[in-house]
Amino acid sequence: MSTLNVTQRGTICNMIMETGATTGLFPSDAQTHRWLVQQGREADWVALAADPGAAYDEAEVIDLPALEPLIATPSSPGNVVPVRDVAGLPVGQVCVGSSVNSGYEDLALVGATLRDKVADRRLILTVTPGSRQIQEAILRSGTYLDLVGAGARMLEPVRGPCIGIGQAPGSGIVSVRTFNRNFPGRSGTDDDQVYLCSPATAAATALRGVIADPRDLGAEPPLPPVPPPNPEADDRHFVFPPPIERAGDPRRRRPDPPAAQRPWSELVPFGNLSRRDVPDKLCGTRRRSMLTEYVRGAMHQARYEILADDGSIYGEIPGFDGVYANATTLEACRDELQEVLEEWMLLRISRNLPLPTVEGRALTIQKAG
Repeated sequence: MSTLNVTQRGTICNMIMETGATTGLFPSDAQTHRWLVQQGREADWVALAADPGAAYDEAEVIDLPALEPLIATPSSPGNVVPVRDVAGLPVGQVCVGSSVNSGYEDLALVGATLRDKVADRRLILTVTPGSRQIQEAILRSGTYLDLVGAGARMLEPVRGPCIGIGQAPGSGIVSVRTFNRNFPGRSGTDDDQVYLCSPATAAATALRGVIADPRDLGAEPPLPPVPPPNPEADDRHFVFPPPIERAGDPRRRRPDPPAAQRPWSELVPFGNLSRRDVPDKLCGTRRRSMLTEYVRGAMHQARYEILADDGSIYGEIPGFDGVYANATTLEACRDELQEVLEEWMLLRISRNLPLPTVEGRALTIQKAG
């Protein structure tokens, strides 16, 4: 296990979920530390391992040298059989990469297997790098040229065909993929026939035009050396939210006080609201729809920034005094901001206080009685 690198572990953890587990976890060890150092994130590394002598409810031991190439047949990742059981089945499409099996070693193995050869002309071969960083690595190592020379169609580093965005196979056509899911219709074709396999099996299949056992090709070819990682290949494409303009002092972190101390909590503590405090006119479906549209419009006005002192995300909605949030990620900040907004709205409505205009429209709901 200690020899598996971070991207290989990522594929295993992903597939553990597909076979029914709720969590997949590897120790944070020397491999993890090495990867974070290469990404310029050494300060983020924390050692993590099981306690000495830890007991487990159940243990499964897998004899890796005894494993033979496996493949999942339609239409579930759990329908696993040896490749030899379905070998010889004609294939119309082979897709490599995307969500899993899209690291450098995965693509380099396929490229090395196809070097100076051409994929079977009866099928279409696509390759999706797992990130721009991996895309750059296969360009620098020569793997990209090996794949293009073999007739592969190189796709941009996105989910793509994994979720049916492009490359939907023909009706009833067998598609062999290194992806994580083959549920009915996920490829974009209702009556698809998607098989899931390893990059080695995909490469052998692409050469033969039928599902093939990679062991039939002989010894595994040597891989080109891994180029030095370049995190900037990904980082320079990030799109950050515009900074929030504030007059006076330079931007600084605004504290996110407990709910009982929020600036608007003096109206009435949210936890003390009863059903009687909620306007009767909010009970109708149309009223709830109006509120939903109002919240959506208000959230469209939200502005976010990355705070220099600790890298956290700060968000606020201009014109909604006291509606702001801090969180470690943009998604968490957005969720917290919407929660604060909804509480803030309910408090104001309960006191018959006006709400700001959103997208040129005002929402006025008076409390009955």
